[in-house]
Amino acid sequence: MGFQFDFETACAFLILAFFGWVIWRGGSANPVGTGQLQKQLQAIGVKVTGLEGKLGDCASVEALEKLRGELQAMEERVASSGEVIALEGKINALGERMNGVAEMMKRTDAGVQRIEGYFLERGVNR
Repeated sequence: MGFQFDFETACAFLILAFFGWVIWRGGSANPVGTGQLQKQLQAIGVKVTGLEGKLGDCASVEALEKLRGELQAMEERVASSGEVIALEGKINALGERMNGVAEMMKRTDAGVQRIEGYFLERGVNR
């Protein structure tokens, strides 16, 4: 009984060869089976570790959110430029008013000095 190479045997051989090729290609495309996925994960892990080392001194997200809230609170408390200009106008008006009061005080003091001088002179001459 010898081996006969006929059409059926050739077809069976081609089908088995095709299955073998598909399994071999499917295995090389499977990153878990080839270890490719593990290599990629290790590369990503190295990159993440490097970034964590570089960003270790940076503030956390919670700290940045807290600072943002504090900054917004400060902006709400700070006067706008229009308010500052209005306050400057009020201060200038008060300054002019104080200058007028000072002038009035000088005149009043001069009048009091004259009245005092008049009464002292009358009191001495009596």
